[in-house]
Amino acid sequence: VNKEEANEIKKKFVNTQINVYTINNDFFGNSITVAGLITGKDLINQLLGKELGDRLLISQNMLRFGENVFLDDVSVKEVEIALGTKVYSVENDGYALIHSIIDDEVSPSGPYNSYEM
Repeated sequence: VNKEEANEIKKKFVNTQINVYTINNDFFGNSITVAGLITGKDLINQLLGKELGDRLLISQNMLRFGENVFLDDVSVKEVEIALGTKVYSVENDGYALIHSIIDDEVSPSGPYNSYEM
């Protein structure tokens, strides 16, 4: 989600706080712009000290298929400890993302309700 989309979500769900941060791909190079190649170290190094709230939502594509590990062998647990917040991977689905943003409890899988945007 980008900052403009986050603002649209906040208009519909006014009590929702969303912080959006750009992560540069230092591991593979800044010309790489796909979420699936962001590493745990890049997340830690670039989000450390930033306001993350009670959870960090990441694309499930950032993790190795079927695992809770990034391409650089950093685990989700290591990122959680380093950043001091829970990390949840979210399906690449708009409903799943909105569900994860607005619900107090994030579940790892659906079903998801249809929210009008």
